[in-house]
Amino acid sequence: MNKKLSALLALVVIFACLTACAGIPAPQETPEPEPSASPSATPEPEPEKEPDRYDLAFAQYEPDEIVMTINGSEVAWEEYFYWIYSIAYQIQQMSDVDWSADLDGQFTYQSFAQNYAETMLTQYLTVAQKADELSLEISADEQAEIDAIYAEDVVNYGGGDEAVFDEYLAEHHITRTMYDKMNSVSVNYLNIFEHYFGVMGTGLPDEDALSYAQDSGYMHAKHILLRTVDDGGSPLSEAEIEAKRARAEELLDQLKGLAGGELEEKFDELMTENSEDGGLATAPNGYYFLAGEMVQPFEESVLSLGDGEMSPELVESDFGYHIILRLPLEIDEEMDYRGYTLRYLSAYALFENMSTEWFDSAEVEYTEKFAGLDFNTLFGTAVPTPEQTPEASAAPEN
Repeated sequence: MNKKLSALLALVVIFACLTACAGIPAPQETPEPEPSASPSATPEPEPEKEPDRYDLAFAQYEPDEIVMTINGSEVAWEEYFYWIYSIAYQIQQMSDVDWSADLDGQFTYQSFAQNYAETMLTQYLTVAQKADELSLEISADEQAEIDAIYAEDVVNYGGGDEAVFDEYLAEHHITRTMYDKMNSVSVNYLNIFEHYFGVMGTGLPDEDALSYAQDSGYMHAKHILLRTVDDGGSPLSEAEIEAKRARAEELLDQLKGLAGGELEEKFDELMTENSEDGGLATAPNGYYFLAGEMVQPFEESVLSLGDGEMSPELVESDFGYHIILRLPLEIDEEMDYRGYTLRYLSAYALFENMSTEWFDSAEVEYTEKFAGLDFNTLFGTAVPTPEQTPEASAAPEN
């Protein structure tokens, strides 16, 4: 999957993610059968799978019965059930619950599960509706990426057999139509984002990107770090720590009196040669961060500096001695190994706000039949327990 598509994962609900969230175990490899002792032996037929509470719950309504509409789009029972099943499966893994019981003073178990299902349905249906509204179609290349996800899932969950994979989907109450729809959500979401903000947010004006980054509190700084702890976090010896401090003071002295481009050039030279920061390779242009993401002494030092200013004294933290140079925010500089920029993060944050408004304003209406659905009734049917009457224990006939 390309970088564009992987960059917008907030709303991705592809099947691999869904099964992990629902706690559904990956299928285990089927062992080879042992050879029969007799060539003429007839294999015993496999017993039918005993219906569990979720099979019984699903069977209470017809798959195509309409549960609700979201902005006018109908949601059938089979689609709605998958989402309540996925959260109920998690809630009931350890033990049964009283679905009407209070959860945290605001929700019952049932209302929590219903809100979850409603939220997920609203999100991916609204995304599809918005893509249709904007006449945004999935391209051939994007469809190829979706097909690749399907092929990978067939291997991972069906052993490479499409029929086995379809059975696996059915066992977990998800239809192939639902599976395809959910796999298209990330593509639709990305296309809508690019419609408003361009590829990787490049359509967001400079002033808007910079303003958002500044208002959000982003900071940018690089440092030379001489560590006073080992890789396990244990302090070095006093002699080693003193030697590190002396070396850090020497480096600081070499930088004092410099300014502007000359300071940054010399700083980079000394940082490359001396810094013991393990993240230097992935952040050669320094770190972009928000309040609370760095150790307190580092953050406080950066906040006290203006753009292009260096810490006048060594900054000591639990990691060691720092010499810090604060840098201006560069909206198109790659911030990390993912290739994200402040322009992209600003555009994405603005898009999240926009899409959240769509989700929050969605019109959700339950049909009369399902408005009063009771989860205790739905999931309360006990799993049938077969009688244990082994034939070996039966009395022999005379």
